[in-house]
Amino acid sequence: MMNMEKGCLNSELHGLVSIAGRCRKKGDLKAAETLLKHALRKAEDRFGLMSIPVAVVLLELVELHEDSNDADAARIAHKRMRQIIVSVIDNTDN
Repeated sequence: MMNMEKGCLNSELHGLVSIAGRCRKKGDLKAAETLLKHALRKAEDRFGLMSIPVAVVLLELVELHEDSNDADAARIAHKRMRQIIVSVIDNTDN
């Protein structure tokens, strides 16, 4: 995970994403997906649906789905991530 991404998450979310990354590297994609979905729910509850922390977790989910060759899930997560980023940019321009 890049340092910029780490700065967007609180320590609990960073821990979940970090452990999910280790699971992914070891080949346990199901455990990684479970951890990332848990992190996604926590990020949505804490920071809101259209927040940078949610986009960061979605980025990790996109990469996981690409690793597992689940193109549809990767495309859905990527589309939502882009919507969040565009929304954040639009809100900072105003």
